[in-house]
Amino acid sequence: MSKIDYTEIRDDRIRGEICRLMSEMLDDPDEYGIYPTSRFMWKMETFILAENERPRKPRTRHDGDCTIYASLVNDCPEAGVCTCGYGYECVRRGDRSEMYSDERQAAEAVGKLEKKRDKREWRPEWHKR
Repeated sequence: MSKIDYTEIRDDRIRGEICRLMSEMLDDPDEYGIYPTSRFMWKMETFILAENERPRKPRTRHDGDCTIYASLVNDCPEAGVCTCGYGYECVRRGDRSEMYSDERQAAEAVGKLEKKRDKREWRPEWHKR
């Protein structure tokens, strides 16, 4: 069974609205016990579209749980790589310095990081049509 990461919804206001809409739906089944999922989906879509239109302040740093802060000692492929989105925002503005941690950049410069490769044997016939 896969583990669900609930940290993706970091905004309590958004989480609260989702919970409110879910509770509203679950508290209002019809006489046959069917939940009004169509109404719920319409309200969720309206909320999401309104959220997308809301102006956002530009971020100035990585989120606290971004893997750019993870040490390379952890031996995770994403350790030292930005996964919160701030690095990508910087890259879009032309600044690549926030995509990788200083530790990862230094290790790559001296060749300490091996490229992890698939250990399966490659066969050319797999790519023939």
